[in-house]
Formats: sequence, C-alpha cells, structure tokens
Amino acid sequence: MLALRNILRRKVRTLITILGVAIGISLFVTAISFSHGFQKQMYDIIKNYQVDITIQRKGSPTPIHSRITREDYQRLQNIEEIEGISSMIIGTIRTKWNPYFMIIGVSNDILNYRIGLLEGRVMLPDKKEAIIGQLASEMFNYGINSEIEIGEDEVYKITGIYSTSIRIIDGAICLNLEDVRRILRFSDYANMLFIRVKHDADPVTVIRKINNNFPELYAARSSDFSSQMRLNNTVKAFVWAITVISLFTSCIIVSNTLIMSITERTREIGILVAVGWSRLRIIKMIMNEALLISFAGCLLGNIIGIIQLWILNYVNIAGPGWIPVSISFWIFLQSIIFSTIVGVLSAISPAIIASKLLPAEALRYE
Repeated sequence: MLALRNILRRKVRTLITILGVAIGISLFVTAISFSHGFQKQMYDIIKNYQVDITIQRKGSPTPIHSRITREDYQRLQNIEEIEGISSMIIGTIRTKWNPYFMIIGVSNDILNYRIGLLEGRVMLPDKKEAIIGQLASEMFNYGINSEIEIGEDEVYKITGIYSTSIRIIDGAICLNLEDVRRILRFSDYANMLFIRVKHDADPVTVIRKINNNFPELYAARSSDFSSQMRLNNTVKAFVWAITVISLFTSCIIVSNTLIMSITERTREIGILVAVGWSRLRIIKMIMNEALLISFAGCLLGNIIGIIQLWILNYVNIAGPGWIPVSISFWIFLQSIIFSTIVGVLSAISPAIIASKLLPAEALRYE
C-alpha cells in the first residue's frame, strides 16, 4: 500500500507523530471514561433503590455536598401522595489505608431490602457494627468479625460483606444512619432522600409540588437525577475542553509531519502528476497517510488509557471504586471517530499544498 510505504520512510518521525496523537487520544478516552463512569454509577445507585423521586439540596454539585434538614424530611412526610421516604447519608473520611474512604448511612428499609449480602448479616441498631463492600473487603483485607477503625478512634465490628455491582458502593462501608451522622458531624442532616409515591399518584405532579413548596430542595425523577447534577455537567464541560485541546494538538502534530513529508517528496509528487495522476488522487494519497497515522495513534492511545486507569486504581489515589478499570467498547468507538476527525482535518492543508504542485516546478525542485 502506497500510503503505508510513504509513512514508513521516516520511521522515527512517524513513530513520534503516532505517539503524539496517542497521548491526545489517551487523555480523551481517560476523561470520557471518568465522565461516563461517574454518571453511570450515580444512575445505578439511584436505580438500585427502585424509587420514584430523588431529592437533594438545590445547588449542591454532588450528593456528598447536599444537606437536607430533619424539618424538611418531616414536612415532606405530610404530602399525601408520598408513600414512603428513605434517607441516605454519604461522605468520605481519611483513614489509615485510604484518604477518601466512603462511608454510607442508610435507613433500615434500604438496608434490609436493597443491599445484597454475600455473607454474614446486617448490623444491628445501636451496635458498633458495620457491613463492608466486597471491593473494599478484598482491597483492605477485611472479613467477617474483623474490627475496623472509623472516625475518631471508633472501632466497628464487620458483620457482613455486601455486593451491589456498583463499584463506588462496593468500595465503601455501611454503618447505621446515626453513626454516620455523628462521624460526619451532620447533626440532623441527610444527603439524599428517596421517595416512593403512592400507586395512583403521578410522580411529575409530586415533583412539581416539592419544587414549588421547598425552594431550597431539588427534586427530580430518579431516572433523570444523575444526568442533571451540577458536578456531572462540570465534568462534561471539562471533558469537552480536553477533547478540543487534544484535537487541536493532534491535528497540528500530524499536519506538520505531512507537510515535512510532502516537502521531501516534491519531485516524486511532480513525477506522479506528470505521468497522469489527478489532483484528486494526490489528495486521497495524503488523506490515507493522515488516517493511517491517526488510527495507529488511536490504538496506541487506547492502550495507554487502559494502562493509566490501571495505574490510578493500583496506586489508589481516590476512594475504592471511584476510578473506572477499563475503557468501554462505546468509548473505543468514540476514539475511532475522534482519530478519523484528526486524520481528515490534519490532511486538508498538506493535501491542498500537494495537489497544487505544478509538474514542471516540482521536477526542478532540489
């Protein structure tokens, strides 16, 4: 293949160009993986509790920053269309084994029905007991009857190991609601409320009533809640910024390499035109070279992205389960689209330069 032979003429330069594209694509796929992983896990958390409406404090970027008072909780109970309300307290603490270890406090209805125990039992009320996620159990070597220090020298006995198939939850520990409230110094606050409406009630009507009567709270259908969080929107904006920067940088790198290659092959291109090659065929040749470089960078970039995610999980700089462990097939397809755009855009200028070469001038070029 002519395009492949052309880019292999200067192997070192081509390799450096591919590496430059790969770094840009690795940043793209890593950022996308963080964004999609965070949104999916938040969606799965809410979906796991099978509730109609989710509530947090208005303006809170994440549930961790949300504060819902006991007063609001009691007033919500007076809405006749509401069948039941469950509370969740979620936060992070610094421990000896992790700087962002997540602890979760849930009301009994969630504890008894929404958390699947692999072994052991749930903790008893008013006891210094806890259940730990399977991921945290494996990472930090805690099992049934192990004692774990949480908060200010508070020791809890692990009575069960649970699994929810949600990594960020399986990397946490679950305590009684009041214990987490005390450890996080939440007083009478909760982070999130999960509402189940009565069978004959319309969730949209209940949401409208809550948002009108509780201006300090934000209620949404549970299926829509994760996509509307401020942090998720911020992460998306950050991903777009990374994408634009990576795209711009990759295009410049590939375009510069192609222009240098065309300069070295001016006489050759002149001969091709002289023997009958059309300008369109010249453009297609340059375009194929750019696409080959970009696709090679795409494959290498995905490999680098997977290695980056593995290293971040291995060194455990965030809480267990916070960082995705792989790049999904959908994100891989997005990276192919990204590399195609890089190839097309970077080839425009060099292709125009090559197609405008006049055979007589090109043949005289030294």
